[in-house]
Amino acid sequence: MALPPPPPPPPADAEELYERLALHAPVCGSCLEPLISGFLQDPSFRRELQAFVAARAPEFLQVCEDGSHPHAWKSYHDEYRGIFESQMQKILHSLGMTDHELTELCRWLQEENGHGFQYDDGLNAFLQAVTVCEAYDNFLTVMFAEVGRQAGDAIDVTVPETSGPGQPLRISYLGITYDLTVPETCAAGESFQVSVTRPANLDLVSLFNVPDSFYGLD
Repeated sequence: MALPPPPPPPPADAEELYERLALHAPVCGSCLEPLISGFLQDPSFRRELQAFVAARAPEFLQVCEDGSHPHAWKSYHDEYRGIFESQMQKILHSLGMTDHELTELCRWLQEENGHGFQYDDGLNAFLQAVTVCEAYDNFLTVMFAEVGRQAGDAIDVTVPETSGPGQPLRISYLGITYDLTVPETCAAGESFQVSVTRPANLDLVSLFNVPDSFYGLD
């Protein structure tokens, strides 16, 4: 009969965790900075989140006349929160930590601050940042911003002297190249309107909204 698996190792002491995380944190920054950086600096997380937001945005075009929202929006919010939770688990694993150890560290920082031994080391800023996905209104702000991006902009394009009606015209707008054709009704020096879409640019820094002091920058 196979032996049962060995018990998990006991949780690391909070002070030991603090010292271990501090080795990865910026000078004068919070010991919790490596956890936030795991969100901000992981391109795969950004891609996954941007892809989700872009794919779900058309569902948020629905007009809500009575102020209520479709039930599906709540389900999408749960999916959105799940992306953040999965990333947190990935970050904890990379740092050799568990959920319980993180909870104990946060509790220790809170208690130390409460007794006046030290500052909270960015604990409040950290908790506000990692729970930003929980707020439904914050989620709606992200989704509506993507709806606006996908709706596009109308820009005026002036026909250069080297082009004329029916000729191809290549322009660049916000880093994206568009191959256009000059309308038959437009001569050199005249303008015509083109609909363009802004490039995807999910601003994680603004989303997490962590103060400079968290990074030891003030």
